[in-house]
Amino acid sequence: MVFQAGQLVTVGKNRYQIAGKLGSGSYGSVYKANDLNEAREKAIKAIEGVDSDIQEVRALKRLAQVESVQKLFETFVFAGHVCLVMECYLADLGSIAEKQHFSQRLTCKVGFKLIDILRRVHYFGVLHRDLKPENLMISFDGRKAELKLIDFGISAFFMDQNRQIQEVRGNDYKFKVAPYSSLNMSFGRPVTEHDDLEMALYLLMSLRKLNPFIGGSTTEKESFHKSPELVLHGKNKFLLSLTHLLFKQQTTKSIHYVEMLQCLKNSAKFNEKSRFTVGFGKRISLH
Repeated sequence: MVFQAGQLVTVGKNRYQIAGKLGSGSYGSVYKANDLNEAREKAIKAIEGVDSDIQEVRALKRLAQVESVQKLFETFVFAGHVCLVMECYLADLGSIAEKQHFSQRLTCKVGFKLIDILRRVHYFGVLHRDLKPENLMISFDGRKAELKLIDFGISAFFMDQNRQIQEVRGNDYKFKVAPYSSLNMSFGRPVTEHDDLEMALYLLMSLRKLNPFIGGSTTEKESFHKSPELVLHGKNKFLLSLTHLLFKQQTTKSIHYVEMLQCLKNSAKFNEKSRFTVGFGKRISLH
């Protein structure tokens, strides 16, 4: 472990007291820390290496204007690790969905907010490439709850800062056969905005406890692309219109975010301007 619970870390004038470990993955470990100067909780992600000019830092800096993306406060090097000090959130959708039923309306509302976030992320030329319920967090300040997109560790730029298109390499990610990766990614092909949107669809399906690609095989994904109605039927049929639209846009190589957002609104009536609410009890719930 890079940090121990109770450890005091001083970075210039800032002081962080480590509260404990939140989790870990192939790209680093995340700790909860108390910012003693600001009297608030923050998250510190520790990534092995000493070069702070890493893709996640570059992506977060480029997306600093996007309110629904995790905010980066500062970086520092500690014990052979690059440490990113970021906003800390209440819970992720993956852990909430394990214990809560996501209605059609709530699922479509999450999808609406997520696609709107991706619209803004893509505007700045960034592909996330790792969309799953665990990377969509709930922030809550005692008054309002919002969705926040985190973990840009394997993100990529498809536009430079002058909005000129640039090539994205294929097969430079480690999880190409993961259940939540797009069909293109499963084949190791270069990723586009369409792949983020396809992964967003799989995220919504996961919230509904619908996981047809558990084995990670490309065969199931190819079948789903050809006949999504074989999976999206009954109480999950409401996602079929969005699926057809996404796959149609992939074929024509066009992206119409407004059309996708309207499709979700038509699938389950909800007020897109209303904020989410959080319930506290034996478990955290989202409404």
